[in-house]
Amino acid sequence: MYENEVIDAYYASNCGGMSEQVEKVWPWRSGPKPYLISQFDGVGTQSIDPQNDIDSWLNTEVLSWCNPNIHTELPDWSKANFRWEREVFPSDFVAGFAHVDSLRILERGASGRIHRLQAWQQGVATELDFELAIRQMNHPPLRSSAFTWTQTDSSFVFKGAGWGHGVGMCQSGAVARAISGIQHDDILAHYFPGTRLVAVF
Repeated sequence: MYENEVIDAYYASNCGGMSEQVEKVWPWRSGPKPYLISQFDGVGTQSIDPQNDIDSWLNTEVLSWCNPNIHTELPDWSKANFRWEREVFPSDFVAGFAHVDSLRILERGASGRIHRLQAWQQGVATELDFELAIRQMNHPPLRSSAFTWTQTDSSFVFKGAGWGHGVGMCQSGAVARAISGIQHDDILAHYFPGTRLVAVF
């Protein structure tokens, strides 16, 4: 509960080290919520700002609970998602984006996730204004919109962090915390700050 309401208890597979604000991911669904904020999935603060320095964020061994290089006990499904790379060819773009020749970022969130992006095709720009639409330009979708890219003559090479929208609880981080002995109420208090557990009979 948050105050007198049941919370929106969102979760994602792997936040990539930083969760995202709910209003950035789903601007039409709700405004800001004090328990669905962007925060580091580690102990203390993080010196790298992924919103303004995504390259350093992607290339540094971030000391987060969802980092499988640090928390090697994490399950296999998590290990491929903290940091990832994928080469995308024209045939991997969905209908309507088959001729993308360049991309331009309009807005990144605090976690490094792109929330507004222009896809340029033959001099015409299509604006994508939420993170899932950005991920779904390709088939299968990109793991998250916290990415950078380079271009070759025939492809885009995306390098990214995390799997999913990043709002609320990071499943990978929660698993590592639980394995380390942290209790469920403390785990939930981190991912949904200011909330409380209430027994309902």
